[in-house]
Amino acid sequence: RSGNVVIKKGQNVFIAKVNSDPNLKVNLANIYNNADKYVQKIVKPSKKEIKNILLWRPSDISDIEGAIEKGGSWIILIKAATNVLKGDNFVFVSPELIQNKIIVREGEVIMSEIISNNEFDYKNINLKIRTLLRKTSDKIKSRGSITNEITTRGDFIKKIIDSLDTDQNITYRLEIISLKDSKTIDPVIVDLNIIKK
Repeated sequence: RSGNVVIKKGQNVFIAKVNSDPNLKVNLANIYNNADKYVQKIVKPSKKEIKNILLWRPSDISDIEGAIEKGGSWIILIKAATNVLKGDNFVFVSPELIQNKIIVREGEVIMSEIISNNEFDYKNINLKIRTLLRKTSDKIKSRGSITNEITTRGDFIKKIIDSLDTDQNITYRLEIISLKDSKTIDPVIVDLNIIKK
């Protein structure tokens, strides 16, 4: 098949939170309908709303209901099972269910790094911060986070430069600290703590 690929195989086309409760079937139906409408806008943007562009295996839906009924908070990832071209009439999808669990706690030091006074120039500090944030992102993903977003509070480089005493032979510990509890789907909001060693 050739054409304009608008959704790639394995790509998440819709993500939703769902909890086990008496309205589970209604909540899931709403999620499936919203996913359908969202995908229609991508695949057939000029058409009026069609009914059910998403195709599921019935066993996938019953498996999801069965897992959620056991309790807890969950995330449904609806993934494209094939490449999807603009104008396709149907999109084959496969859902994945993951627990919506705590990834980081408020006040938790997620990552840390030592910096010495011979590294106190802008380029080194910038590199240290980028490395720290990349390691932070890797760590939260290894714990199960599906967010691509780490939000920093304030200008980390300015904060470091303002805190450093370049006249003395001092090393500092830079800590990336979580500012709130964040679950699987939540953005992680962090601040930088600077400690003299």
